[in-house]
Amino acid sequence: MKEACKKKIRGSILLLLSFVFCFATSCKDDNDDEGGKGYDSSKPVTFERFSPESGTSGDHFFVYGDNFGNDKSRVKLTINGQNALVINVNNTCIYGKVPVRAGEGIVKVIIGGEGETPTEYSFEKPFEYKGIMRVSTLCGYVDRDGNSSRKDGTLAEAQFQAPYWLAMDNNKDLWLIEEYNSIRRISIKNDAVTTLMGTGGDMGRPRTLAFSLDSDTLFIANDADGHGSMAVARSYRADGFKDWSSMIRSGWCNGASIHPKTGDLFFNSFEQGQLYKWDYALNEKKELFKIDDVRWEFNIQFAPSGKFAYLVVKNQQYILKSYFDEDRRELKLANIFCGKKGSADFADGVGTKARFNQPHEGCFDEDDNFYICDVDNHCIRKISPDGVVSTFAGRPREAGYADGDLRKEAQFRNPSGIVYDKDSKTFYIADMGNKRIRTIRVE
Repeated sequence: MKEACKKKIRGSILLLLSFVFCFATSCKDDNDDEGGKGYDSSKPVTFERFSPESGTSGDHFFVYGDNFGNDKSRVKLTINGQNALVINVNNTCIYGKVPVRAGEGIVKVIIGGEGETPTEYSFEKPFEYKGIMRVSTLCGYVDRDGNSSRKDGTLAEAQFQAPYWLAMDNNKDLWLIEEYNSIRRISIKNDAVTTLMGTGGDMGRPRTLAFSLDSDTLFIANDADGHGSMAVARSYRADGFKDWSSMIRSGWCNGASIHPKTGDLFFNSFEQGQLYKWDYALNEKKELFKIDDVRWEFNIQFAPSGKFAYLVVKNQQYILKSYFDEDRRELKLANIFCGKKGSADFADGVGTKARFNQPHEGCFDEDDNFYICDVDNHCIRKISPDGVVSTFAGRPREAGYADGDLRKEAQFRNPSGIVYDKDSKTFYIADMGNKRIRTIRVE
């Protein structure tokens, strides 16, 4: 039975490949048939249709009509303004491929060589792009033994040791904490990775990063014992973010966050589970409430709307939700939202039925869905506003390194940090165990 099934599958694959080959080669140059005739300047260029009407990047794409000629250098094909690769052309058919991240939009063809008046045509019916979300590697690599150093340079040259927490400024630069080591900037537009600050002195263990609303001040939560130890430091763009200065001395801090609308600073202490708001005018902290857990790490992450924040209790495997009082500009007492205290496991589900294993940094999309790194489950989880927890990317409990389809192919190893760029609809992930920065986006 198994062998018969294999033969059927092989037969189906061969049939499909044969169909694609025959369909594609119908656009090949062939001077023995009508389709192989060259462009005739005495006749108009006509356009009939394109096929398929929907698809994803890399799909075969055809435009049908007449008098196209047989020189592909005379033909330009765009989908939603994105240049499509023209593979071949004959008098009645243009054969190309759908470009990456084309999006839904108009199919446009321009035909004309040097010295010719070009013929331009746009189809009324738009092409529907059905992109596939995929995981890719932005930067970082290891040697054959899995080793990596902390190395600055271009994106292709840079290496990482323990990428831990990510933030994004208004210039779309990524800011990264290398755990126990340094703070680095990843500039995609400048193709550069730069180490800006190291650890040492009061800055023993930076834990989270948050920018002021204008992105000119970087707030750094620092984990250190003792009431007089530095809890939050700040660094300024005007100084090139080359150093930090102590801002709040409170101790036992592993989370600081800026309200996305008001600019208020909130930070924590895991000593007794305290959550504080910083009073800029009085230069002092105000305790708002305590969470149930004492001496357990947690961080604070605001929704873009500013209407609520999640408190992620990493070592105790659950997430609290705290609503924002707009009149008092304070967070209200938090209640458990997802996961179960002390239950390290993996399970998709609703609210307290879901299970995590070291949930850490998360980010929000435009609809207040929360995407969180589930560190020891080696995957990215998605939490809807009503508390439905699902697996977004990676293979739960299967550590590895692989790019590709979100769940079928892609693998992470202890992903720890994540941010989302709503303009490019791209997720950036600090894949700590793989010592790389990964991306998730539609391709």
